Amino acid sequence: MRTNSPDDNGEVLITLLENLNGEYPVYYVTGEHEEGKYFEDENKYMNEGTKEAYEDKLEELGVIVLNDEKVQLNNRKELINIYGLKEELSGNINIDDRLGKSSPQEVNILLAHTPDHFNEYAN
Repeated sequence: MRTNSPDDNGEVLITLLENLNGEYPVYYVTGEHEEGKYFEDENKYMNEGTKEAYEDKLEELGVIVLNDEKVQLNNRKELINIYGLKEELSGNINIDDRLGKSSPQEVNILLAHTPDHFNEYAN
C-alpha cells in the first residue's frame, strides 16, 4: 500500500483519484504542504503557480476543492452543509468570519486539515 509522505508531493492522491470511478463526489481542503509551511526546499508547491496547478488537476479529476467555502447538498428533507476550511498558517482560525455561521437545524460537516483547533471548530 502506498501512503502519502513529504516526498510524495501529492502523486498518491492523484493516482487514487484517477482510479476512482467518479460515482461519488470528493471534497478537498488544502494543508500546510500546499500552503508551503514545511519542506520549503523540497516542496514543489513553493514554486509559483504549482499550488494552483495542483488544485486545477484535482478539479479536472472531479474533486471539489473548498478553500474557505461551503457547498450545500439537499438530501430529501435535510440540508447538508460541507464546509472547507483552508489551512491558516498564521494560526488565526476566525471560522465564523471565513465560513459564516452554521445552522443547528442543518447537518454541518467541517473539513479541516489540522485537528489542533478542534475546540474552536466545535463551538
